[in-house]
This record gives sequence, C-alpha cells and structure tokens, in this order.
Amino acid sequence: MKDLLSFYQNHINTTAESLAVFKKRLTFSSILRLSVFLIGIYFAFFTPITLEIKVYISIAVLASFLFLLKRHQKIVKEKKFCKAKNNLFKIEKEALHGNFEEINKGLEYLDPHHDFANDIDIFGKNSLFQHINRSQLKDGEKELVNSILSNDTSDVTERQKALKELAALTEWRFDFTARASLTAKDKEHNSISEWMTTYQRILPKKIKILTYVFSSISILTIVGSFYDLIPNNIPYILFFIGLSLTGFFFKKVTRFIAITSKAHQVFADYEKLFELIENQKFDSILLNDICAPVKNVKDKTASSEIKKYAKLLSAIDQRNNVIVAIFINGFFLTEIRLTNQLEDWVERNGSEVAKWLEVLAKMDALNSLANYVYNHPTFIFPTIDKSNKILSTKNAAHPTMDRTKRVGNDVDIAS
Repeated sequence: MKDLLSFYQNHINTTAESLAVFKKRLTFSSILRLSVFLIGIYFAFFTPITLEIKVYISIAVLASFLFLLKRHQKIVKEKKFCKAKNNLFKIEKEALHGNFEEINKGLEYLDPHHDFANDIDIFGKNSLFQHINRSQLKDGEKELVNSILSNDTSDVTERQKALKELAALTEWRFDFTARASLTAKDKEHNSISEWMTTYQRILPKKIKILTYVFSSISILTIVGSFYDLIPNNIPYILFFIGLSLTGFFFKKVTRFIAITSKAHQVFADYEKLFELIENQKFDSILLNDICAPVKNVKDKTASSEIKKYAKLLSAIDQRNNVIVAIFINGFFLTEIRLTNQLEDWVERNGSEVAKWLEVLAKMDALNSLANYVYNHPTFIFPTIDKSNKILSTKNAAHPTMDRTKRVGNDVDIAS
C-alpha cells in the first residue's frame, strides 16, 4: 500500500512539474508569435524598403508564423496529455484511500433479472465495478461490463497471463488510458462502421484514369496556348468541361464527404491509441490475438491507413476555398479524383474498421482489469486444476470491503 501511494504521488509530482514547464513554454510561444507578427507589420508599413524586399520579408514572416503556430498546437496537445495523466494518478491515489467519487458507479447497467449481479454488489457505490472500472471509451466500458456479467470461464489461464503482462506495463497502460480519456465519448462508432461495411460506390472505379488523362491534357493545352502552339480558346473549353463534370457529381460527392468527415472525427481521436498498440510487443497469446487486426497486416497498420485517410480529406477540403476549387476542378477534376481515392480507401478498409474499434474496446476493458491487478499486489489469481474440489480458498474476503477491517475465511467445497 505504502509503495503504491509513493508511486502515484511521485507521478503526480512529476506530471505537475511538467505541466508547469508546459505553461511557461506556451507563454513563451505566444509571445514569440506575437513578436513575429509585429515585426512583419513593422517592415510592411513603417520602413522605407522597396516593395520587392517587403514581399520577401512578408513571405518569411508568414512562414515563421505558421511554423510557430503548428509548434504551439503541438505543445498544447502535449500539455493536455500530461494533464490527463496527472488526473489519472490522482484518481488512483484517491482510490487507494477508498474514495471512488470520480469513477462511474455503473448504475445504468443494473439488471434486476441478472443471476448474480445484485447479490454481490457488482454495480453501485463502492461496488466491484467502481473498484475495477478505469475504462475511458464507452465501448470499452460496455466490454468490461460484459466480461464481468458473462461468468465465462473459458480461457481463464490465458486471460490471467494477459492481465499479469498488462499490469507490469505500467507506463504503457497509463499512456493508453490518458490518450483514451482525451477522446470524445459520443462518437458514432456503430453508424460509421456499418456505413463503411455496406458502402456502395458513387463514382465509377476507373474514373480516376479519366482524371489523370484530363489533367495531362489541361497542362499540355495551357502550355501550348502560352507558346501560341494551339488556339487560346482550347483551355477555356476544357475548363468548362471540367466544371461540368464536377457539377454532375457535386451532390453525391458533397454527401459522401459529409459522412467521411464524421468518420475522420472518430479516427483522429484514436490514431495515437492505435499507434500505442502497434508499437507494443506483447508476449501473451490473448493480447496478440486481440491486437492482430490493427498490427501490420499485408504491409499496413490501422494508424498508417488512418493517416492516408486524413491526408485525402485534408486535400479535398480545398473545396472550401471557392477560387481554388473552381481552378483545380475545372482543369484537373481534383474533387472527382480525391473522392475516387477515398472510395478506394473505404472499399479497402471498410470491413476492417469495426474490427479496429473492437480492439480498442477490448484493450480499454483489459486495461481496467490490469490496473486492478497492479493496485492489489497481495491478491492472487486462482489456480485451475482438475481435482474433485469445486472451490478451495484460504483467507478469502470480499474485495470491496475495507482491507483493515474485513475478516477472511477458508472455504472448501467438494464436488
């Protein structure tokens, strides 16, 4: 108990110190960005230098400002992650003192008709669920509830090995839990995965060939027109053909992009969680089986595929800039090409998405159980044998009772 309290207190102190550093870095970052902006204003309006030099300075200032902005956003994310870990360590310290107020009681899972849940206080204040539950994903919490209520005794030995291994991976567990705590809890998982699994293409699969051919012709005609090799009206004709083709698919493409953007909002939160799983080597057969769908399969991982998805969506977001959108679609059919590539992505990965999300839910649930194992080093795992005894215990007591007051009992039940 004393060692555990020291462990959590040390981590609370360490993360608190890091938060203080992040605060200073963010203040400095804000001042630096403001300084760069003011320098740009000064050279643009209050110096007698030539217009050409002002343009060069403005470009340099803009590039510096964008770089500093990106760096600032990265520091903000790092601070949020550090604060999340700090909160988790505080919750665990309070839990060791018997304070579970910050943890869900699981009252929404009460079932008066369940065979044993109500008899042994699985849900409610100071319940078994409240002692165990550290899940951060709603699907993970449901997975944990199902594992507690199922009374499934299959693969007990493998589950014990998995929990022992996870319990020992302290830093990894808290990194996973902290990352998961930063995700929104109301993601449309079921609707997104169902949509991707049953998706029907809106564009012909081979239309990408047309977009490449059209783009090549556009470039050749623009260059040819510039050097008076072809009539000047040819590029304009191609431009209006390109806009007409884009307009023909506009409604379908807009509807498709709206749904895929929702899917990306789900994926964006989970990309780091997938990376944590992909980069961690497990010895347990069960953990490797659970994590297999997001690990390297056919030269791809869940996180790498999500990055490709995000890159395509980012590119297609240029449609929000009307001038740019008109130009790139008129000459290069960009929106059609990118939509076609997104459809290829959905076709390639759509059936995998539900499996990826299931991996996160299962790991979130196992993380809760492993955390309980870590916090109770004196508790033992039962040994499964084939003797004629149904149950044999020494000094067994209810896990939610005060350890300083509870009285253990020896139990022997023969078959």
